[in-house]
Amino acid sequence: MKKWAARLVCLLMTLVMFEGLWTTAYAALDVSGYCGDNVQYYYNYNSNSLRIWGTGPMYDATNKFDTPWESIWVTWSGTVQIGAGITHIGSYAFSDFSSLTKVTIPSSVTSIGESAFVDCSGLSSVELPESVTSIGAGAFNGCTMLRSINIPQGVTKIEDWTFFECDFLAEIDLPGGLTSIGEYAFSDTQLTKIVIPNGVTSIGKSAFRNCFYLEQVTIPGSVEVIGHGAFWQCSALESVTIGKGVREIDDYAFHDCKKLTSVTISDTVERIGASAFDSCVNLTTVVIPASVKVIEEDAFGEKYGSGKKLEHVYILGRGDIQITGLFEPFPEGTTIHCYRNTPIASWAERKQKFNDYTIVYLDGDADMNGKINLQDVLLIMQYAAGWSVVIDDSADMDASGTIDVQDAILLLESL
Repeated sequence: MKKWAARLVCLLMTLVMFEGLWTTAYAALDVSGYCGDNVQYYYNYNSNSLRIWGTGPMYDATNKFDTPWESIWVTWSGTVQIGAGITHIGSYAFSDFSSLTKVTIPSSVTSIGESAFVDCSGLSSVELPESVTSIGAGAFNGCTMLRSINIPQGVTKIEDWTFFECDFLAEIDLPGGLTSIGEYAFSDTQLTKIVIPNGVTSIGKSAFRNCFYLEQVTIPGSVEVIGHGAFWQCSALESVTIGKGVREIDDYAFHDCKKLTSVTISDTVERIGASAFDSCVNLTTVVIPASVKVIEEDAFGEKYGSGKKLEHVYILGRGDIQITGLFEPFPEGTTIHCYRNTPIASWAERKQKFNDYTIVYLDGDADMNGKINLQDVLLIMQYAAGWSVVIDDSADMDASGTIDVQDAILLLESL
């Protein structure tokens, strides 16, 4: 019995020794230190958890290999706890933590650094506290499973690449104080509609590119420039309203928006860029306001092999319009509606033979709206009767140099 008791004691001592060795081994794999002047972290290997606590901002890293816990990101699949008192989540802090599914951000946080959650492909939802006023470029870039996130009202800029390739992001509300949307900010998401607040002054390059499910968009007049390729290949987009105040529609802005059937271009737009509406195969009629001074090549080009193209374009400008590039802005066979004896009429007349253009002169368009109807007849009669009305020279139907009742009669007979 004594021998068995002795053997049992030895066995127990051995188990205790091995437990101590395992505990020591686990502890050796723990990582701890400072990730801010007054911010500490501790990674527990046994529970696979990362805890961050303290006060003030975390340090910014330059890439995912520059973080204090860079040794764990490859195998990490646990939880992250960010303590109250942290004011800034550092750049690249949790980049490539692909197993991170949820993160709680305390109300002390006011800013999120560049690429802080880049490629967190398992992250499905994020609740940002209203204390956040700044979200860095690419902060949620590549969060392919992200379905919902709120943007606090204090955020004034959506930086470049912020939500790029958030493949399942279908809905988002933009704050009322927003002033700019950066390059590729929402590109390759599942957004179905977006309300751009009045106050946004710029929409960056490819901001909504490849948003294949985006159906509706209204661009407020506060926007000065619709960026290069901003809505490129938004193939579900059916209508666009461009608010009064927009000055420029940049190259490829609405390129390959296959379902686009109507676009309202405000009378403040001065430039329509190259291929801006190229391959919009269902866009058949466009009214170009008198404010437009530059129309670049292939602005309304056709999709080769589609069999569809722009049918009617109304050009309401009477002054000089610069047509740029090697290719014409309108496809062959387009009917061009314009005022007689204007620079655009002269251009269309030169190109008519080579591009099979049909030219319809807007003679009689007394109110200069691009449409000829009874309203124009009434306006001519009012003018002839001495009323104080504004009337266009195109109302002189018989080219007599005087607008009178005879012009009203000729116009009425032509309707």
